[in-house]
Amino acid sequence: MKEKIAAIDLGSNSFHIVIVEINPESQSFKVLDRARKTVRFGTFHEPNHKLSKDDIERGIKTLKKFKELASEYKVSEIIACATSAIREAKNGKEFLLKIKDELEINASLISGLEEARLIYLGVLSGTNLNGKKAIIVDIGGGSTELIVGDKESIYHLSSTKLGAVRLTEKELQDEKDLDLTIQNIEDMLSTTLKQIKQTGFDFLIGTSGTVQTLSKIHYRKNNFINDDNIPNLNGYKIPYDSICSILKKMIKTPKEERSEVFNISKNRAKIILAGTLILKVIMKNLKANEIIFSDRALREGLIVDRLLTKCHKCAIKD
Repeated sequence: MKEKIAAIDLGSNSFHIVIVEINPESQSFKVLDRARKTVRFGTFHEPNHKLSKDDIERGIKTLKKFKELASEYKVSEIIACATSAIREAKNGKEFLLKIKDELEINASLISGLEEARLIYLGVLSGTNLNGKKAIIVDIGGGSTELIVGDKESIYHLSSTKLGAVRLTEKELQDEKDLDLTIQNIEDMLSTTLKQIKQTGFDFLIGTSGTVQTLSKIHYRKNNFINDDNIPNLNGYKIPYDSICSILKKMIKTPKEERSEVFNISKNRAKIILAGTLILKVIMKNLKANEIIFSDRALREGLIVDRLLTKCHKCAIKD
């Protein structure tokens, strides 16, 4: 009987779980199920912020449901990690201890660079780079990770405290001075983007909520549909010009109407402008003509890392 394991990503905007079946011969995996739940952790505009009682209750409730789902598949192990919002919260470690005590889920508190490395592993598990060097862009709730790598090596890893939730809370409550916001994004990313340009790359891959949402918006527009009956968009390409067109429409649309106009969830509608602004700045500065969506990210990276660690231990024993 093949082993099944689950990986949980405790993100700033959403918690994600992926359940996979391991192929012991190839040490690869097949995705059996996925789930996500918006939690919207953290108040990044406040210094020394703490997770509120509501944050903690919402997180525990979500993880209970995830554990029930994992139990249905009879997984042998649950791997979990926590990112930006929990990492920066004064009581983040207390929250992780609470989940360990109440749910027996042992979540690691990972650094931004470790998050970037795991994202690279996750994307690589579902993408053939064809011998080329890719930039992986992951715009999360609290941070943006940028990775340059090919099949063999990582050439650049960075994590910047610039995410869709954080930027919305700090600068986009009234959306009055977008030029200043764009300048602030450019200032925060300037050193990283210079380093990436010096490293060189062949194409861009985008993962997580912002790029996935933009892929859906672009797909619906180009296929003249306005419902959720769309295929898996892994590998879907969005041109830079289309990102700019969507952004212009987004800015013109009152924020309370974006959910309906773009057919996205109300939670995503609240932060999609911030995520799109960050993506546009990255693509503009790198002179990238398009970005390719990957449906794999941090949680799949946790699976790959676990397999690599297990293989290494087996090799030492042999």
